[in-house]
Amino acid sequence: MAVRVTLSLDDDLAAEIQKMADRNGRSFEETLNASLRCSVPTPRTVPAKPFEIRAKALHARPGFDFDDIEGLLEQVEGPAHR
Repeated sequence: MAVRVTLSLDDDLAAEIQKMADRNGRSFEETLNASLRCSVPTPRTVPAKPFEIRAKALHARPGFDFDDIEGLLEQVEGPAHR
């Protein structure tokens, strides 16, 4: 449903909107509506659920050192990992 409204725009603003409309191949009304739509905040209907990370123990075998990637690759893949 569209609502018809009469409003007064400053000449410089109207000229800029007309330039944008011409550049994008849209009407003055479509360009003005798009510009207004960008500036009006829309309420969030559903609050976002907070992101949560649940850490789990890795239970690595003895001798595995996850801080030594090169050594870990050597143990897992052998000397041909390079």
